[in-house]
Amino acid sequence: MVNIGLVFALITAFCFAWSSLFMKKGMQKASTESGVFYTIIVNNLLFLLIIVPFLVIKGIPQINSPGVVFFILAGFLGPILGRFSLYSSIRRIGATRSASLKITAPVFSAIMAWIFLKEFLSWNMALAIVIIISGVYLVISSPVRSKDVDAKEETKPQTKAGFGLGFLAAFFFGLTSVSRKAGLQHIPSAIVGSTLSAFAALIAFTIYHLIQGRLKQVLMIDKEAMIKFTYAGLLAGCAVFSYFMALKFVPVSVGVALANVEPLFTIALAHLSGIDDEPITLKFISGAIIVLLGVTLLVLS
Repeated sequence: MVNIGLVFALITAFCFAWSSLFMKKGMQKASTESGVFYTIIVNNLLFLLIIVPFLVIKGIPQINSPGVVFFILAGFLGPILGRFSLYSSIRRIGATRSASLKITAPVFSAIMAWIFLKEFLSWNMALAIVIIISGVYLVISSPVRSKDVDAKEETKPQTKAGFGLGFLAAFFFGLTSVSRKAGLQHIPSAIVGSTLSAFAALIAFTIYHLIQGRLKQVLMIDKEAMIKFTYAGLLAGCAVFSYFMALKFVPVSVGVALANVEPLFTIALAHLSGIDDEPITLKFISGAIIVLLGVTLLVLS
């Protein structure tokens, strides 16, 4: 019998892949900031409708200040800084390449956990990091071109910025994992942590744009873009929920490894859905697979 946890982990990867592609289409008619804001809003609505009632029925664990601080920090790092960097990367180099860079987040998590949480960094983990770097080299050295971008605008600086933002997203998502792990040491509930993080991100983003006087501009966007961003937010929310469900049935290492097949789903979905706007070469696919193998070795170490 198939372990239901494995199914949920693959659903996580599938939903994150679809979410990135909807973001790609939505950002053709709206800003990256609008995309980030709408996904945060949708995530909060999902938490209010699904997760909060579940917590009320099951019982809310004891809340303490250190845990709240770490979870709020995770809300700044992931939903705001991480997503903004990721979506900006998608705008420049496409969803498939951005996804391949995003899944290097465990590398940054391992290094930051080693530095700040004093966790052990084994030789296997070091080898995995070397493998991931090799795969990333193949990914970033493969040609980049999107039919959504005018040929005159396709400059090397834009491409370099896209890859840099992809790594920056991985860095922020890696720090998010460390911050969540620190928070879980004080409040042992991943659901509470994610809810606090999402709500903190919504409040911070709203206050920032109110102060800038740009809240209406960010929210009042093209209807088609709004729909695409809403779908992206729903899929991202479903991915997070599926990931929590997966971790109920399989070890964290197995769940993370399967969830990180996201780039392969992104490649397949981009072509099957007709969004095929990014050249997929043997070099790129080889790099994505090597990155995936390296991340798998890292989380299993």
